[in-house]
Amino acid sequence: MSAAVSQAGKLTPTQTACFDRTHGRCHLLGVCDGYGPNGFLVSAFLSIKLPAVLFRKVASVDIESVKAALKAAYRDCEELLEGAEVDISKSGCGCLTLLFINSTLLCANIGTSRAVIGRLIHSTWAVYQLSWDTASSCLPSAPSNIRRLKRGKLAMEEGKKAGFGMSQASSVQPDIEAVEIGAGDRFVIIGTQELWQVMTSWEAVQLVAGLLPHKPTSLCESLITEAQKRWEEIGGCVAEITVIIALFGP
Repeated sequence: MSAAVSQAGKLTPTQTACFDRTHGRCHLLGVCDGYGPNGFLVSAFLSIKLPAVLFRKVASVDIESVKAALKAAYRDCEELLEGAEVDISKSGCGCLTLLFINSTLLCANIGTSRAVIGRLIHSTWAVYQLSWDTASSCLPSAPSNIRRLKRGKLAMEEGKKAGFGMSQASSVQPDIEAVEIGAGDRFVIIGTQELWQVMTSWEAVQLVAGLLPHKPTSLCESLITEAQKRWEEIGGCVAEITVIIALFGP
């Protein structure tokens, strides 16, 4: 498997931190998307701590055990964050993690990022959606069931949990999805909220599929370029977009 990450935006420092780690038979990819004045500190902290904590907890390849390890790792990292010297009263961070073990892919997510698989079925590209994010879409046709929670400031005003941090909110409870990677599964896309606000999962998969066999870096850049173009067309301003693409196979 080969993977690449691409980021674009005007935020300094960046609010998003990514990780790509391998440990034995485990390959871990993920994105931490911060918000609030100290969001960049929260995302940087988690991008270092979460992989280390998770690898210590994955003791077997039994899927139910791995799911429990993912949930426990998120909880432990929340406790570590609360003990760190970072003010999280008005800052937080969503986190999406993909864990590859042999032919199984597990996704743990809380927040506004999303992961989708590009799947080729009888010469037709289809989408397998690994996570249901809490991003609010700018697309007029966006179904209401995926506009469940605003991120950042609005989430904090409502006292809801959009990720790690925000001390007054409830504890982290990631959604977990597991899938066996089959012969038709060719790639996976991870994108932060700013991608999915202007592009559907199906559109993203079609764009990437049409550019194969380009390398992951080129695919990421093409996806971000298209998203930026769409933001400009609707008169919006996007602060930051992050995309990770992994190609399945040798």
